[in-house]
Amino acid sequence: MKDYICLKTDLIMNLRFAVSAQMFGLLLAFGASLTYSIFMVGSGEVIPKVGAKRFTAYAMIISCLGVIIQFGLLREVSDIRPPVEVYVIKHKKRGEKDA
Repeated sequence: MKDYICLKTDLIMNLRFAVSAQMFGLLLAFGASLTYSIFMVGSGEVIPKVGAKRFTAYAMIISCLGVIIQFGLLREVSDIRPPVEVYVIKHKKRGEKDA
């Protein structure tokens, strides 16, 4: 009986986590659609004033800032530096096969 109660408690906790994760995903999707709709509505008024190229540049700057802010909140600063393997180019002799 004790094992059954522990299993039931564990199941309830996992179900709560799954529901909260679904709600979080739902909120992210809603936020994305809301910001995109604001972007589409606002672009009609801004593009004639600043021009298409400048508007695109502003949109790219804002999106890059969002990515940088998210990276800063979720990662360590040391994660910016890629591993050495990224910089090293391995030269193979002709006819050499991968191990």
